[in-house]
Amino acid sequence: MVTRSEVESFYENELKSRIGPLEAERKKLAGRIVLLSIISGSIVAGCVVLFVAVLGDASPWLAFLAMALLISAIGGWTFFHNRLKAGYVGRFKNVVIQGLIHRIDPSFIYEPDACIPLKEYRKSGIFRERVDRYSGDDLVRGTIGETPFHFSEVHSEYKTESTDSKGNRTTHWHTIFWGLMFRALFAKSFHGRTYVLNDRGAGKRGFFKALNHFFQKMDKSHGQLVKMDNPDFEELFVVYSDDSIEAHYILSQSMMERLTNYARKTGRGTAFSFVENTVFAAIPFNRPLLEPKIFRTLYDKETILGYYDDLALAISIVEELNLNTRLWGDVASPI
Repeated sequence: MVTRSEVESFYENELKSRIGPLEAERKKLAGRIVLLSIISGSIVAGCVVLFVAVLGDASPWLAFLAMALLISAIGGWTFFHNRLKAGYVGRFKNVVIQGLIHRIDPSFIYEPDACIPLKEYRKSGIFRERVDRYSGDDLVRGTIGETPFHFSEVHSEYKTESTDSKGNRTTHWHTIFWGLMFRALFAKSFHGRTYVLNDRGAGKRGFFKALNHFFQKMDKSHGQLVKMDNPDFEELFVVYSDDSIEAHYILSQSMMERLTNYARKTGRGTAFSFVENTVFAAIPFNRPLLEPKIFRTLYDKETILGYYDDLALAISIVEELNLNTRLWGDVASPI
């Protein structure tokens, strides 16, 4: 994969000359969003004044009017903000993100409006919570050596409902995962399911470490707890599998070292699963990825390189985990 310095040269020598019209559009869009925010803010301020007036006035119509204006201001800001951004976001991704991906590898395919489907997210088995809302974008797929892969941003959520003393019901949305979901063909053929999850007890000692291990052993949601013989690996991860022998076959000493190095290098708390001859990786971000920054110039090189860093974090898994090594012959690809 191309290095960060090579992408920096690409920005200076090629991409920078192509983003002039896009930068002009960004400035206009930023101005319109500021104007929209001023108008919406003025309406909200007016609503506050009406609410204060309601405190000294028993007229219910004032309360209704203030609430209607407040809802309209918030809803209007959201609608027009998204509408103003839509066209620019599409053009930004076609020029900047597509350009970066093509520079990384011209054979990679980028689909800005697509994402890893929910059935693949579920197949990974990493997250066991019920999914009530699922979305994503920026699907990238390709092949490195003999390894086909794809990844995208995904955001999964579940909902809860609460009822107050007056019987009013409120829906609350809770994020399960927000980040990059990655899937690639693994170098070994296998039939079971093995999960390499973050050890929430990392760094604990003595009684607390023993207590954490007890709860790990009691947790059967991902299968049986599998003890590995690499202390550095076990400091960061906890392994579950429906076949402990196969788990050791998959997680060789070299693979455990690679997973440990990747986790320490990225510092992202990435979780992995090995299902149906493939490896899944869930890289949390909890922020939008590959989206334009409206109030930051496109001539900011570090911002552009930041998009490369996010892409490289997923693409580099193939090399970091040495997925192209085929010591055991061909592996059937379910991708």
